[in-house]
Amino acid sequence: MEFNFFDMNDFKKKSTTLITGARRTGKSTLCLDIIRYKLFNMNSGLIFAKNEDPYSDIYPDIPIYSIFDSSKIYELLQIQKKNSNKEKLVIIDDVLFDENDKNLKELICDGSYLNITTIIILQFPFFTTSEIKSHIRYTFLFYLGNYLLDRIFKYYDLEKEKSKRIFEALKTRFNCCLISNNIYMYCVEKNFNIK
Repeated sequence: MEFNFFDMNDFKKKSTTLITGARRTGKSTLCLDIIRYKLFNMNSGLIFAKNEDPYSDIYPDIPIYSIFDSSKIYELLQIQKKNSNKEKLVIIDDVLFDENDKNLKELICDGSYLNITTIIILQFPFFTTSEIKSHIRYTFLFYLGNYLLDRIFKYYDLEKEKSKRIFEALKTRFNCCLISNNIYMYCVEKNFNIK
């Protein structure tokens, strides 16, 4: 089966990205790939991550919190509503949050209009309302195991047989697939120096 490959140079800022995969599949490494290609020069925003490394080296001026704090999202949204000239970056890397959090929903739905690039990294798929799903521009899926495949196919309205072949390829040849108006494959670049 031939696959379309995603070129990270085509990644658009001012978007919401969801990265999903089991433990140790390369989710944070993919986030670093996105940073390296498109977000390296950003110096303002918020990061929620259990592990500060490597974000503290890349973004010394962006505060890093070990737990999700909705009030920080609210403050950032208010700043951007007053003046959205300056680009902001929000990374939520594998920290617990309430899917129904009002400020998180606003960040996902309105962040692109407020000049905010958001990356959300999770171990499990983010099955949410169609309104929120429609505002997630990029969904990167790493292999999650067969037990979630039917739910993923249905949620993303994917053709089952083609998708099964794609997910089979994730186990052997590729790191992840991207759902964004089409299905693409993407191989994470593991060995690079971001500094």
